[in-house]
Parts: sequence; structure tokens; C-alpha cells
Amino acid sequence: SYCSKLLSDFGASVKKIIYEGREDRSALYGPFINEIRDPKSSAMFHYMNYNKQVIPVSKETQTIEELALSADLLIEDFSSEDFNLTGLDLENIRKLNPDILICSLTPFGRNTKWAGKPWSDLTIQALTGMCSVNGEQGKAPLKEPGTESEFITGANAFVASVASLINRDVTGIGQEVNVSILKSVLHSYSPYLLGALHTRNPRRQQPQGLHFGLIPCKDGYVSLSVRHEPTWEHMWLFFGDPEFSENPKFDTAAKRRNNEDELSEILLPILAQYSRKDLLHGLS
Repeated sequence: SYCSKLLSDFGASVKKIIYEGREDRSALYGPFINEIRDPKSSAMFHYMNYNKQVIPVSKETQTIEELALSADLLIEDFSSEDFNLTGLDLENIRKLNPDILICSLTPFGRNTKWAGKPWSDLTIQALTGMCSVNGEQGKAPLKEPGTESEFITGANAFVASVASLINRDVTGIGQEVNVSILKSVLHSYSPYLLGALHTRNPRRQQPQGLHFGLIPCKDGYVSLSVRHEPTWEHMWLFFGDPEFSENPKFDTAAKRRNNEDELSEILLPILAQYSRKDLLHGLS
């Protein structure tokens, strides 16, 4: 859904086929208008489909084949059960329209040993290490909210589809693009994976400079990221103690990282005096 939404946002004419008996997954997510859990009340469904022409079809109709005759691109995310339910035949569509581009989105790839296995967004996040790089150090892994893996995959599929369209204009040959949710997320987190392979520590490594997690302030929480010396100096100027920025224990990024626990004890009572708004404007 997100791939075709991006295409429609950039001006493509998108026709969304909804088969009888196959539920649109985006309609399962809220928030729901007036708290009514109905596909027509799902804000996510409207967000994904507001710029598309929705066409309901049944297995008995030939609408999909008819549309494929004039289509540039077909995007599908069917499981083997969906193919049986709908009777959709990609090879037949390719024969009807040799120039068409077919983009297939699947959890683990169409022709892999994991093809057809059950999955969920949580499964993908756990398998790829996404959960391990989120959360606080020393605590349990943390799942990102929503269905992040599907949005990452949709964006990848969008780029791959546009690239295939450009390639067809050059070569005159239509392509089939297979986008795996697992691989999409895996590649998006490759810097963390490389770090884990090197250090044997799957958890997030602290970035350069000073970076605390969420820190309590007067009316909630903030996160400080002090990467450069001018930022460090400006922070203490705002706190009214500019000379502290020259403290020999903390006057370089390396020293601040090595003495982070001690620095945290100093900063916590100071931050408790300021609101989020004050800190945002004062430290920006």
C-alpha cells in the first residue's frame, strides 16, 4: 500500500484492486473515526488510499487481466493462499502485456526456503536486529511502533519500481522486481549490524559525542546530543555556567564519554529546573 501511495503522490494514476474475501490490512490499524473499528473509519486506510481508484473484483471477473493490458506497473503482495483465492496468474499477465513491470512484495522472498512462512512486523524486527538497537542500554530490546518494516519495504519497492520504469524506457524490456521485507529492513540497519559483527555487541553503540537517552526535565523528558565543542560550550552558557565547559574532566568528547556517569549526575538536577520548551529553544 505504501509503495503505490508514494507513486500516486508523485502523479501516477493508481488503481487499487480489492478482491472479495481478502481483507485490506491497512484497514485494521487506527486511529478510527469516532472509535468505530470499521475499514471505512480507519485513518491508516484513508492515508494509504486517498489518491487511488479502488476497484473491487471477484475471482470470476477478468478485471485484473483487462487492467494489465494498459498498465505500466503491477504491484502485488500475495501469499500462495491469495493466489489460490483470486486465481491471479502473473505469467499470463506477462503474456498479455510483455512490457508490464511486476513488483512483488513478500516477507521472505518468493523463491526462498522461508517463502510462505508466517510472519509479522514484530517477527521481522526481531530477526533483523531492529529491536536490539532500540531501547536503553542494559534493558530489554524494544520494538519500534506501528509497522515500521512495511513502510521501509514500501519505500524500497517505490525506488525499485521507478528504477525499473526508467530501465524499460532505455531497454524496452519489462522487469520483475522482488522486494523482501526481511532484506529491506536488514539493509536499512546494516551499519548497526556491521558494528555488532565487529564488537560482538548487538546493542546500540554510543555515537560520537555525548548522547544520553531520555532525561527527565521539569515537565517531561528530553534527549541531549552534544557532538561538537561549540555545542558543549553553548549548553553551559545557557545553563549560566560557561566556565564549566572548560572543566578538564569533560573538555573533550572522549573525556565526556569516559566520564558519562559522573556528568549525568551533574546534568540531571540542572535539567530538572527547565521545561521542554525552554530547553528546545535555549539549546537549539
